[in-house]
Amino acid sequence: MRPVKLFFLLLKIIITVLILRMVHRSFLGNMQDLVSFFSGFPLPFHRFFWPLFFALCMQLLLVVRWRQTLALFGIHPPLYVVIKSYFVGSLFAFLTPGRIGEVFRGAGMNEGGRFTAGAAVLFERFFSTGVVFLIALLLFHVYPAAAIDVLAEGQKRVFSIYALFLHVLGGVFFICMVLTPLVLFTYIRRFMQKGKLFIHILLLSSGIHLFLLMQVGFLFHALVRTSFREGMLVASQTFAAIHFVPVTVGNMGVREYFLHLFGLYFSEYADVHFQHNILAVSLVILACNLILPALIGLFLFIFINLIQEIRQFFNYIVGCDA
Repeated sequence: MRPVKLFFLLLKIIITVLILRMVHRSFLGNMQDLVSFFSGFPLPFHRFFWPLFFALCMQLLLVVRWRQTLALFGIHPPLYVVIKSYFVGSLFAFLTPGRIGEVFRGAGMNEGGRFTAGAAVLFERFFSTGVVFLIALLLFHVYPAAAIDVLAEGQKRVFSIYALFLHVLGGVFFICMVLTPLVLFTYIRRFMQKGKLFIHILLLSSGIHLFLLMQVGFLFHALVRTSFREGMLVASQTFAAIHFVPVTVGNMGVREYFLHLFGLYFSEYADVHFQHNILAVSLVILACNLILPALIGLFLFIFINLIQEIRQFFNYIVGCDA
């Protein structure tokens, strides 16, 4: 690894630790209170089914979208390669700040397809981010205007800066997503020939984000005692805001801060229980949406490679005997 890349990686890890420290001081409070809270965790196993169900639906659509994106770029690997490359990419995305490890999705492709697969990852990230911003921009005007009144002065400044960035970048993404076929005119024939794939990617991105909003809406309804709709509004702004601060591993710390910021208005009281509930929501999101696919990627990365090495070893033994 080059010294410059190593420096920035270490810098982002340090930032992650500092933000987690801030979250520990701001959200967790007394550790005994936190332990007592989770000992009576208000999300029974049968109600945990729905967040997990939404997470599995998202993973299914994400794999389908990855396959469609590869097809759009002229890559048609077998299904098991698509699945392996996606989940291995999820593993490295979880381990790296800003999910930059997703570029490793192309590692399982043949030599000629790795660069194109990397371009496909960037293309997919661009449109998925655009969908997140456009939905957040649309729902921002449904979000109660009085929400900013309950915030402290520092939080009001963060909220105002976020609103400015959202409207500017949301507009930019809208223009880019409309003009992309014109800007990429050299690829227009490929896009026109596979126009259905292009539309499918946009629809899949919207469906994936909708499942995410529903998941968080359910968690807010179950834990923070808001309505399902209010939880979806909080989620729409939170996941857009996270894109402005892609500096922590697994978005840890940043996710909790923005869930607290946007969820404060909908809570009847902003006490330690509200903070613990926000942390619980974030931990469920982390477990279902990031850790679970990362573990699947770890399994595929280790055991499938191990099986391949064992197979090569036996082929070598058989070849020697022959």
